[in-house]
Amino acid sequence: MTARTQRRTRRLAFQQNAQPRVRRMRYHEDKMPEMLRQNLDQVEMLVSRRTPLESVEEGKTFRLQEPEFKLGQWVDVKDTVGQWLEAQVTKIQGSKVFVHFNGWGTRWDEWIEKDSPRISQFRTYTVQSPLNPFLSPYPCIEADAEDHEIPSRPVPCTDLIARYIKCFDRVRKMLVQYLQLKVKFTMQANMVGYYNQLISQEERKTEIEAVSYTHLRAHETSLHLVCRLLLEKKKKKKK
Repeated sequence: MTARTQRRTRRLAFQQNAQPRVRRMRYHEDKMPEMLRQNLDQVEMLVSRRTPLESVEEGKTFRLQEPEFKLGQWVDVKDTVGQWLEAQVTKIQGSKVFVHFNGWGTRWDEWIEKDSPRISQFRTYTVQSPLNPFLSPYPCIEADAEDHEIPSRPVPCTDLIARYIKCFDRVRKMLVQYLQLKVKFTMQANMVGYYNQLISQEERKTEIEAVSYTHLRAHETSLHLVCRLLLEKKKKKKK
């Protein structure tokens, strides 16, 4: 098989595999704006909750202990048997949110505290299906909440893409700042470790090692002998 035939075969195989996916994408065009909006809202929330650079600690880049939720937001919720399911925020009242489990009846809807460990950002614990038409996080079961206060948000995809560009530009700058800060902390830690090593070496040099009386007598000089005799004479006088 010549190289030209191989290229033609690969191109045909790619087209055959891509056509079904393109058809699925066209079929779900009406769902794309909501998918973009949900993921963008989540990224913007993380960026807004980032820890100031001057108070960054290891593993505490974001203040996720103070969660924020919006009407219509996709979330992960743990049910009463300990299983994480896809859900949607349908109402907000003070420090509580009312969630509906996708694909379940309204009898299972419930109020949950915002800071409860049973509720988390979408796709924190749930898993994306490989058969999902989108690569970005999207519910495996369609959000089907009926009694809700979710406002309609008809926003063109072009506006959402513009928001995406601005948001990820902020994310890029933030990552550059944190990378510089990490390098600075690493250098400081290395310097502290180096100085501690030098100090420990100096301390070991200045330590006085205990030796036996026989060792001292073996290395005794004439000056040491005079001093020892005077001390012994002084002790005898005191007695």
